[in-house]
Amino acid sequence: MTINEFETHNRDKRIGNSLYRICKSMETKKWYILELYSDEFNWVGYKAHFKDSLIEVIDAFNRITTEKEIISLRP
Repeated sequence: MTINEFETHNRDKRIGNSLYRICKSMETKKWYILELYSDEFNWVGYKAHFKDSLIEVIDAFNRITTEKEIISLRP
């Protein structure tokens, strides 16, 4: 994805059972990546890569290649 391709209806990608979405926090005004993962019985979600720059978040988003990449960052 590029900055020119990013829009409200083009900010997701699915890999396996993971849905990755680029979002913006209303409180902090920072961009981040949300991952939602489901194995059909349970759901888990986690957020990472909080940045002021949408371009930096898109770069991180483009580097994601497998499911549970953001989930695996949970403490």
